[in-house]
Amino acid sequence: MKGSNLLLGILFCAKAGNGQTAFRPATPSARLSIKASKASQKIVLDGKLNEADWQLCENASGFIQSQPDQGTKATFGTTVKVLYDDVNIYIGAICDNPTGKVYVQDLRRDFTYNDNDLFGVFIDPFKDVQSPVQSFLVTPLSTQRDLLIYDDRIYDLNWDAVWKAKSTITPNNWSVEIAIPWSTLRYPSDSTSWAINFNRNIRGLNQITGWSPWPLAYSVGRMAYSGLITDIHPPKTKMNIRV
Repeated sequence: MKGSNLLLGILFCAKAGNGQTAFRPATPSARLSIKASKASQKIVLDGKLNEADWQLCENASGFIQSQPDQGTKATFGTTVKVLYDDVNIYIGAICDNPTGKVYVQDLRRDFTYNDNDLFGVFIDPFKDVQSPVQSFLVTPLSTQRDLLIYDDRIYDLNWDAVWKAKSTITPNNWSVEIAIPWSTLRYPSDSTSWAINFNRNIRGLNQITGWSPWPLAYSVGRMAYSGLITDIHPPKTKMNIRV
């Protein structure tokens, strides 16, 4: 009887929320990674990713659904690239959208997450689950949302960081360029590898998708499931004062 109960317990724990399969974080050697490239020219923030540096740097793609069909390939593809220079880290994303339709219902800063198409970046330079996750999200109309996420449970929307983003829409996709000043971010002075994840809300399909997948019980802010950005060389940290 005890053996049967133990087996039932194991089977129950192997499933999470709506029968979705649970899984453990990847081992360090198996985590997804993307290499950052240093820009050789000025990046013009117009949402078009047409500078030569964007064409030469690595891609992150293969987004997976978190909802509604966890573990299934996203219906529309998303490609992400990362550049940096002495002032900013740049994240560019091309979001396939063959329907040509986008859904943006809130043009305010810190817009409502579930009601809009969006692309998001989630950064933990310390690779420490106790550190706040610095989060930056943009809609196809360039609306910005930023917040700090603590332990995937506490969301601080009062954090208004200094950063810029510009999106552009074409008949087959929408794309975005994000520029985050180094002075906005907190990171170890000697860091060259950060925890990072990207997600996308495809509102017309009610799909939440991500680069490095996470279980349904959590959100993209659960950085134990994130990937890594490597070969990043930020300037030495300094005091950040804003008036």
